[in-house]
Amino acid sequence: LALTAGMPCSASAQDAARFDWSGYYIGTHTGGALGLVDVGAPFGSPIFGDTVRTPGLLLGGQAGYNWQFDSTVLGLEASASWADMDGTNTCFAYSGYYISANCRTHVDAFGTLTGRLGWALPFDGHTLLYGKAGLAWEHSQIEATANDELGTPTTRSDGFNWGATLAAGVARALS
Repeated sequence: LALTAGMPCSASAQDAARFDWSGYYIGTHTGGALGLVDVGAPFGSPIFGDTVRTPGLLLGGQAGYNWQFDSTVLGLEASASWADMDGTNTCFAYSGYYISANCRTHVDAFGTLTGRLGWALPFDGHTLLYGKAGLAWEHSQIEATANDELGTPTTRSDGFNWGATLAAGVARALS
């Protein structure tokens, strides 16, 4: 029976095959997204609803760091995405006697800063189940143009919106 660094030989062979999630990582992502923007309804529920749907494409990246303690993995991650998400809806239409508007929303960027809590599955350690939560932000433009013949100017708002994010996922290490 051989001993290596105070451990029996049978335990060291199993520990050598175990994957460690500790360290830095960087990655990219691409895909589609659907945003829902609620337009304020000061006079009650409008005929066409008060939600503008903004479907579109996104492309971005993420970077983070993980610390592994036995099967528990803790981590921090930042992500940012360029987006081309655009949508319109008729808004402020409460009746046929009220001048409505065309509301347009465009999201061009968003991102997150999150903390991660995960569990590496014990059979090989290459699969990580995790949850994460943190801050989220987006940059968007919202504009409303009245549907009238008076030439009423378009009202615009442009800026950053802050919120929260909550997610769960599964990651698999390839090597």
